[in-house]
Amino acid sequence: MNRLYLKRTSVLLAVLVSGLTLVLSANLAVRSNNASAASVLTTPMPTQTQAPYEPTLYISFREGAPGSIFTLTGLGFHDVPNDPVTITVNGQYVGTISGSSGWFVFLLDTTNADEGLYIVVVQTPGVTTSEYFRLDANEPLRQPINTGPTFMIPAGIAFISQQFLPAVMK
Repeated sequence: MNRLYLKRTSVLLAVLVSGLTLVLSANLAVRSNNASAASVLTTPMPTQTQAPYEPTLYISFREGAPGSIFTLTGLGFHDVPNDPVTITVNGQYVGTISGSSGWFVFLLDTTNADEGLYIVVVQTPGVTTSEYFRLDANEPLRQPINTGPTFMIPAGIAFISQQFLPAVMK
């Protein structure tokens, strides 16, 4: 007697999209005349709903020469889908955008910026996250990897010295 076995198999796929690695998960139905052989059916099995991502800010590159344009992407802002997103760099306000559908993309142009460290903070009502980059003349000139509103980084705001202080806990 020929039996048909139906087995669920989980598949994880890593996809590289614009410099970001995203992990996708899918459950597939596998059809076979025996439990060990497999041919994939075209109809996927239902998957469980996953919790939304934590709000995260991603940057295209960590280093670049002055004049570089960095692409920043915010993902997982589902609790604030259309609220304004305030952008500051090293404590200086540079602009505001809308976090459409829980995600956003913007560009930072460093044409006028000095060499040094820059900390980018995005803030929505109830959510604050940050990312950083460093400008150094010895690094390559970076080009944007996506499109979006572009904000200029002003001159004179670079952190040019880092001081690590010891932390004492009682």
